[in-house]
Amino acid sequence: MTNVEIMHDFLQRVWVDADMDLIDRVFAPNVGAEGLLPDMTLTPEDFKTMVLALLNLVEHPEITVIKTLSDENWVSVMIRVRAESQINTAVITATGQIIARFEHGLIVEVYNHFDFLGLFQQLGLIPHEAVMLCLSGEPLV
Repeated sequence: MTNVEIMHDFLQRVWVDADMDLIDRVFAPNVGAEGLLPDMTLTPEDFKTMVLALLNLVEHPEITVIKTLSDENWVSVMIRVRAESQINTAVITATGQIIARFEHGLIVEVYNHFDFLGLFQQLGLIPHEAVMLCLSGEPLV
């Protein structure tokens, strides 16, 4: 498989099929996922915990790869996630980006960005006006 195919397969099998074992087969042993949580690098075990926690909030997740760019060992994808909330009746959509460096078919470096704010707003876990409140200097609590 090419690095692009590995990335696309990873997205489907981990985020849709909940195949947590694939994480150990695709991540290099000492890799850490950057950018998902502030000031925290996620180990493969941390990443599995986060994936399962997010998947418990939704059902019927679908991943659409909007754009893929690759250059030698680097693969970058922009994705759209669609799922049904398990908290309310909403159909949620959110976007994210992943940039990963591969060596010998393994992810050895990965940077992530995901619209958690939008996701949690749609799930009803934070107010829909959270961004406007924060821009005005108002705390959410």
